[in-house]
Amino acid sequence: MTTPTIDASTLAEEYGFTSAFLNANPELKKLFSTAVAKTYSTDKFTAALENTQWYKSTSSNERKWLLEVSSDPATAKQDLAQATVHAKQLMASVGANLNASQLAGLAYNIQAKGWTDSQATYYGGQYAKLTNGSMSGDAETQYSNALQYAYSMGVTMSNSWYQTQVDNIEKGTSTYSDLQAGINKQAKAQFPQYEKQIASGMTMQDIASPYVTQMGNILEVNPTTISTFDPTIKAALNYKDPTTGAPGSQPLWQFENSLRTDPRWLGTQNAQDSIMGTAHKVLQDMGMAT
Repeated sequence: MTTPTIDASTLAEEYGFTSAFLNANPELKKLFSTAVAKTYSTDKFTAALENTQWYKSTSSNERKWLLEVSSDPATAKQDLAQATVHAKQLMASVGANLNASQLAGLAYNIQAKGWTDSQATYYGGQYAKLTNGSMSGDAETQYSNALQYAYSMGVTMSNSWYQTQVDNIEKGTSTYSDLQAGINKQAKAQFPQYEKQIASGMTMQDIASPYVTQMGNILEVNPTTISTFDPTIKAALNYKDPTTGAPGSQPLWQFENSLRTDPRWLGTQNAQDSIMGTAHKVLQDMGMAT
């Protein structure tokens, strides 16, 4: 049986190589010329092909795509356009801002190298950047939720910390729960006396709630505008027993009394009512009022 040798028809039938493709790749063109001149068998050509730098540096999916580009450029162009649309959608969903070159590279990797959505979003995650205090897409959602949670825990994290955490979430290498754990760790370090409550799932806003309520009532301010960042609330949470020096929460009755010594209290209606009530009592005691 005669062993088939390499010629143009064999290349087209068994390998999908076209003259346009060979001409675009000097290494393969040289190999084909040698194979024809020396009447390589298909087995010998295959072995030589697999030893080329082109073959070693490209995946089977990418090799197939490159052959399609040369044999059916119209279809290849359409496929790449669809991959570009898909890449844009994925990047919008995670909030990654890619320039034209980066987007083109991603679309190529999706189409030619067969990148999955997970691989694409991992790549795009590094471009979900915090700019002027905001992000976009899912990155913005994660960042916004993180800011709200940190606020409820009474801690401030750096922009670089948020950037790293959101990047990792969008890449798929961590979760929002990991981000929360980082904020909790900071809160425990800042409020060590409440470590058990934080570990149980309470936020510092939960712990501060009784103080916030009383401060709202006594100083006549909207309690939703009061947070653990308020110096008065923070002082109550970081109270130390004057006798033992042990950290803990300020007794609520003592906190309420301290609010009535706050200059802001004098401008409230309940302060005026209290002062009028005291004056009326004094007049009663003097027999000058009923």
